[in-house]
Amino acid sequence: MDLSCQNGIRRFFSHYQCDRTSILVAVSGGCDSMALVHVLLEMQHELGIGLVSVAHVNHGLRAQNSDADMEFVQKASQDLRLKCFTTILVPPADRAHGIEEWARKERYTFLMKCKKEYGFSAIATAHSENDMAETVLMRILRGSSIVGASGIVPVREDGVIRPLIYVSRSVIQSYVSAKNLPFCTDASNTDLAYNRNWLRHEVFPLLNTRYSSALKQCAQFGHCCADATQIIDISLDTWEKEFLKEVSLQEFSIDQAGLLNGALARYAVSRIFRLKETPLDYAHVELILASRLKFGKTFLLPGWWRLYPTRLGLRFVLEVP
Repeated sequence: MDLSCQNGIRRFFSHYQCDRTSILVAVSGGCDSMALVHVLLEMQHELGIGLVSVAHVNHGLRAQNSDADMEFVQKASQDLRLKCFTTILVPPADRAHGIEEWARKERYTFLMKCKKEYGFSAIATAHSENDMAETVLMRILRGSSIVGASGIVPVREDGVIRPLIYVSRSVIQSYVSAKNLPFCTDASNTDLAYNRNWLRHEVFPLLNTRYSSALKQCAQFGHCCADATQIIDISLDTWEKEFLKEVSLQEFSIDQAGLLNGALARYAVSRIFRLKETPLDYAHVELILASRLKFGKTFLLPGWWRLYPTRLGLRFVLEVP
């Protein structure tokens, strides 16, 4: 088996149909994203890729280092004769709570803005097989269902694609080394206070001492869960037409009859909240299903959703804090 970046990219584009007319590559300046932009350019003709451009977000979280990374990406883009779109963010004053989520949301907001304004057909991010495995294990440990355990979606409906999702970080590093590609190193990636870093530097190396293919198997399990989720979604589409009533963006209800099949209702509730950008863990989904006969009581859920069990079903109302 040829474990190359190029074959991983070929596998991705043969498995997933996506528009390759013009691709905006999200480049942090790190090893993975630098490899991605170079391998896409290297295979541009073979894969039928049209325009390739670069986008970089300076999150402003590491002072001069953030500025240096941005300048590095701008210079690298110039050397490759690629257009580079950049933005500089102002971090929130309180960095102790949800700073990673803030950075992620702001990053994708900028990428989507560029996609819309300049007409890119896809946004490519450098998520690798390692990222997939780490995400799958992290979500399992948090109590996710099959849906959450699907990990990183290789091709999203909004045009975000992950061409390196079948390529391990070691293979990416080998590619970068062979090509002698420069890249930036983010010191925060070694900070074990972050769960992902702890899994990456402590847990997976330990697992690999007993199970040499632990990382690959976790990533593969994520893909299997994604396939199962697609099958489940077909049943959920029918379920929602029959039992879900959307009153407004701030209110919806589920008929009691739709809660009788606990297994299907469990996945339905999970999908409803996920689409409302408030993913629930297993415990909250179970709380919702267990409340269906607790008339007169109310429950506050994540995202400021208030649950009202009634004899007709479950009513959910978004409360503005």
